[in-house]
Amino acid sequence: KMFSRTSLNVARLSFIQLRRASVSVGSKGEVSTEVVPEKTAKVMKSGSLDVFATPALVALMEEAACAAIKSALSPSETSVGTAISISHDRATPSGATVRAVAEVTAVDGRRIAFNLQAFDDTV
Repeated sequence: KMFSRTSLNVARLSFIQLRRASVSVGSKGEVSTEVVPEKTAKVMKSGSLDVFATPALVALMEEAACAAIKSALSPSETSVGTAISISHDRATPSGATVRAVAEVTAVDGRRIAFNLQAFDDTV
């Protein structure tokens, strides 16, 4: 199935690298996941419905951000998220696929900023 072009949300995420690496503005990362029971609001206790939970969405977006900078980090280097602001605009039902895309928008010393978007395969 094709992913819908309607964004579930747009987020900004800041990471701090724990070591020095050369991360480039424009670097992108993309990950996807299926909405399984363990990732629903009902099971994660962030709501009472069997829909993709906001905490699961945040985790997926952080995973995409990590993927965007992975090639710039050595195996001994890592990063940690420090701030995220999102809008989770509509529910994604169990069984659907959610895709998150992260793009590096700024690098200031050890701080990296991202623009993130998530899409699902529902129409």
